[in-house]
Amino acid sequence: MRVLGHQKSIDLEQKLGLVYYMILQNRIEESISIFQQIDPGKLESKLQHDYFAAYLDMIQGKFNEADALALKYVAYPNPRWRDWFGQVRSQIAERKAIQAGKTSDIASAEDWKTDPSNRLLTGAREQQNLNEAASLPALDLIQDGERIVLRHRNLERVEVKFYIVDIELLFSRNPFTQQEGGRVNMIEPNLVDTIKMEKAGVAKETIVTVPEKLKNKNIVIEVAGGGLARNLVLYANSLVVNHSPNLGRLQVLTKQGMQPLEGAYVKVYAREASGTTKFYKDGYTDLRGQFDYASLSTNDLETTQRFSLLVLHPEYGTVVRESEPPKR
Repeated sequence: MRVLGHQKSIDLEQKLGLVYYMILQNRIEESISIFQQIDPGKLESKLQHDYFAAYLDMIQGKFNEADALALKYVAYPNPRWRDWFGQVRSQIAERKAIQAGKTSDIASAEDWKTDPSNRLLTGAREQQNLNEAASLPALDLIQDGERIVLRHRNLERVEVKFYIVDIELLFSRNPFTQQEGGRVNMIEPNLVDTIKMEKAGVAKETIVTVPEKLKNKNIVIEVAGGGLARNLVLYANSLVVNHSPNLGRLQVLTKQGMQPLEGAYVKVYAREASGTTKFYKDGYTDLRGQFDYASLSTNDLETTQRFSLLVLHPEYGTVVRESEPPKR
């Protein structure tokens, strides 16, 4: 880029390099604009031009055009380029299989619901509370399907606060917030309510109702009472996220129709053995809705104990998952 800044014009080969530079920065519209300025008939070799054309066609949803370009290189003598074009065809074929209702490898992998921390939420915490001294207060807040459930014991009332939040900002500040409890340190709540309950020495459940004006929004619900406080991040979404911890990959699908969703933003934080939490990587799902969240060119995976994954799409909403790193 320094060299190009001192030139009067940019030749065609340099424009190909500039297209690649823009793609690496996810500046896709700019890369397409520059690519359209290149006349392939004036290039010494059309190989690189065809590969960029196939790649940018996939990004723009022109899968048949990309497949046709890649097909020209099925018998190409250079194995590296033959494989790269082969990956284009393979991903398109896999997308078609998913759309036809066939199960892909990632979709059939270990489902997030088998994660031990999620099984704990379905009943083990309640059992632990029941085993405590009957005189002690207990409080927990979980999401059970479409319900927001307040589990409590020896409490007569709790205060409920609702906050509308920027999920990506909240996630970046504390990626593991759902597992750590405690109070939420933020601005004034958008709404405050009080729930009165029956005080009892055994665990009870009370449904927390989200106010109508806050539905379909990303919110944090905080409940406090008896010296205890719990919070829950509630994500508005129509996404299905399958991930395979053993492979370090995830797949994002639309909830309606179960279609692969390309272009969903994925942000990954890692908790290291020392207890430090740090940004790990980010990127976008491919045309199959898949994203490799574990692979890096560094050795950071070796010190990672747990991942927190944010999946964000402007139309379909937000999902956060946690995962163990792949076994090494």
